[in-house]
Amino acid sequence: MHGDTELLSAVVKGCRDAIIVCTNDGEIVTWNPGAESVYGWEADEAIGNHASITAPPERREEIDIIAGAARRDESTPAYDTVRVRASGEAFPASIVGFPVKSPGGEIVGFATIERDVSDRVNTADALRKALADAQLANNAKSRFLANISHELRTPLNAIVGMTSLAIEEELSPLVRDYLETSRDAADTLSMLVNNVLDYSKIESGELELDVATFAPDELVASVVRAYDPVALQKGITLRKIAPADRGPLIVSGDAVRLRQALSNLVDNALKFTDKGEVSIEFKVSSADDRNCEIEFRVHDTGVGVSDSNLAMILAPFTQADGSSTRRHGGAGLGLAVTRRLIHSFGGELSVESEPGQGSCFSFIAKLARAETPTTFDGAKARVLVVEDTPANRKLLDRVLSKKGHFLVYAHNGAEAIREYQAAEFDIVLMDVQMPIMDGLEATREIRAIERERGDGKVVPIVAMTAHGMRADRQQCLQAGMTDYLSKPIDLGRLTAVVEQAAQGLSGSEEKRSAQEETSAMADKPTSVQNGKPEPIDLRKALDRLRGDEALLADIIGFYQRDHLDLCKQADAALEQGDWNALSRAAHSLKGLASNFDAQGVVDLAADLESSSLKGDRESLTPQLRELQQAAVVLSERLNGWLAEHRAPDA
Repeated sequence: MHGDTELLSAVVKGCRDAIIVCTNDGEIVTWNPGAESVYGWEADEAIGNHASITAPPERREEIDIIAGAARRDESTPAYDTVRVRASGEAFPASIVGFPVKSPGGEIVGFATIERDVSDRVNTADALRKALADAQLANNAKSRFLANISHELRTPLNAIVGMTSLAIEEELSPLVRDYLETSRDAADTLSMLVNNVLDYSKIESGELELDVATFAPDELVASVVRAYDPVALQKGITLRKIAPADRGPLIVSGDAVRLRQALSNLVDNALKFTDKGEVSIEFKVSSADDRNCEIEFRVHDTGVGVSDSNLAMILAPFTQADGSSTRRHGGAGLGLAVTRRLIHSFGGELSVESEPGQGSCFSFIAKLARAETPTTFDGAKARVLVVEDTPANRKLLDRVLSKKGHFLVYAHNGAEAIREYQAAEFDIVLMDVQMPIMDGLEATREIRAIERERGDGKVVPIVAMTAHGMRADRQQCLQAGMTDYLSKPIDLGRLTAVVEQAAQGLSGSEEKRSAQEETSAMADKPTSVQNGKPEPIDLRKALDRLRGDEALLADIIGFYQRDHLDLCKQADAALEQGDWNALSRAAHSLKGLASNFDAQGVVDLAADLESSSLKGDRESLTPQLRELQQAAVVLSERLNGWLAEHRAPDA
């Protein structure tokens, strides 16, 4: 026992922490060398004084609390507080208390072990200051990035704008290709600058949401329309998948940021997909009278991502393949921006992927419900547009959306049936010749669906086709179509037919007879001289557009942007022996040229379209070269018209 006492005494004397023993009344009876070092009082100076000499006035009640706990045979857990040295200097301390008992077990006082934690506190303060300084520096960096990105936008907009104007001039094919490459590069750079600007705004807390009402269905359709040309150029199907039971849902939120998030995901999917399809699917996952949650999914059949790289691709400035020889470019910022944008909608970006099989990016946006219109005001209609040619979709969108009509798009007959079953429409504008399922078969399927419903409702289906003979018209009517618009489409007839449908009038009351339609087609020039179409006369096109030269210039712009891509697709299809793809490219070129009554190009395209299905490469090659030459000549003549009709100060 005596040895244990000596050992304990040695520990107390050797401990660097202050060990103080007091009576139940708080009088100090033991003051070890550690206490001398911590507080600055020698043992003979401290012993006999009350323990409160170590505490500042506002902390002296702590001594009573420790003593009270000891009398109840309870320890006081370690806690951080403030103590005072003999010099009057206050310092941070950590203290633990416990009762002291006599050999007989009687509580005779209490003891504390007290440690000077100045070093720990100073280190923590330094870390907090360093963190605050780093945050300030990070905010400064973010503000700098936001400012410099904003400054970069101005010259970039000028580059893109001036390049687009230059492309509209009369140019050689080589120079035009140079300028189009420059414009594509500028567009890519603009997207990168926008992503950097958004990321820096998010980091610095300056990104503000602009809340407005919008229709999710229309928003998704606008994203599909925007990326249609990219998908077409790569030979990929881009489609929208809407919920089968959806109604005309209207919500409140930041449509611009939501569209940006979806656009980034679609752009990423198209970048890493070389064949197959990319789809945007959305559905309402939950809803009440005031709020709703909409799930968005972007699925692709691209290269996919391994499990080890899934977390990496969502981090800023990183890519799954970071090597200098990677196939796909980019700064690795798009998904990071998208993830932050989705956070602003109360959602989280999720990824499911399998290498070689594709990826699916999904998130839920929490939005407020807005008042849903039950009927269209005036002559506003809900229109299902079934058209496989991007330029024609752009034209219809430009004309009908401007008049307030709501358009939903399908790229072929099969998609048209899905859209028709998913929502109610006032009218269907149906292209006749399309891949996967043509317009005639789609119309028969829709009419069968209507008969099965048994409610007596028959939605007008209006054919849109470049085939203008009486037999073609009769074939459309026999399939169940109610009216017929011959391409190139007369805008007066188009708007009249849509407005009739919006007002609940019959779409079968025709403005012109079949004979007049046939005669109109018969009046068009059909000759081709030396592989070049005869000089074009755009007066008929202007008549159909009701004299709108600006709209005609837009349609010419559609042709200039799309015809070179279609010619390249035709070349690739011929090289690969993909006769269906060659036929589709020829069909699309035919539709583009028909807008300008360029019958020579239309005839060459129609011949190639029908001949391609025979698969005779030797005869198809000269046909394609003749069509491509005629398409370039038409482009040059259209540029000439633009030069003559552009305002002098434009």
